[in-house]
Amino acid sequence: MGDIPPNQTLYVQNLPDKLKKEALKKQLYMAFSAYGRVIDVVACKGNNLRGQAWVVYDSVGSATTALRSLQGFQFFGRPLRIFFATGKSDAVALRQGQYEPKAKRQKREKAEREGGKGKETEGPRGGGGEKVKGNPVASGEVSSMLMAQDLPAEINDEVRVERIGRREEDEEEGL
Repeated sequence: MGDIPPNQTLYVQNLPDKLKKEALKKQLYMAFSAYGRVIDVVACKGNNLRGQAWVVYDSVGSATTALRSLQGFQFFGRPLRIFFATGKSDAVALRQGQYEPKAKRQKREKAEREGGKGKETEGPRGGGGEKVKGNPVASGEVSSMLMAQDLPAEINDEVRVERIGRREEDEEEGL
């Protein structure tokens, strides 16, 4: 795992599997947030994922500092093993406007492995200038969907709903 370039997501191993998932996520957040802004902690309790988690930072520098500082740190009596994650986390992809649902991403990757027999996905996310089939915004069609990106951390679901509701009221009043 030493050939993986630094990125915003850390892969953490040797975690205690006796903690409940939410307690583990909270403890990881508290330990890792001392080194920068943590935007996501993913911990699963399935048989294959027990004892591991992913911690996502807002910057590569914060992730690098945390990796160096917490490598071997005794976390509930076990030394942490930390590496840079091999891929981009969904939280980072979403912030960069490059998020692709897992099922769609797996289908595309399978097609690429089979020699590019799948559909081409050129456009804003694919890298080319052609239109993306099924994406109304990329194909120039009118869409009623609102896509919000890079919102401040203070904007939660309640505030978003409140503001969208206000905007609809303004449109009804002709403002």
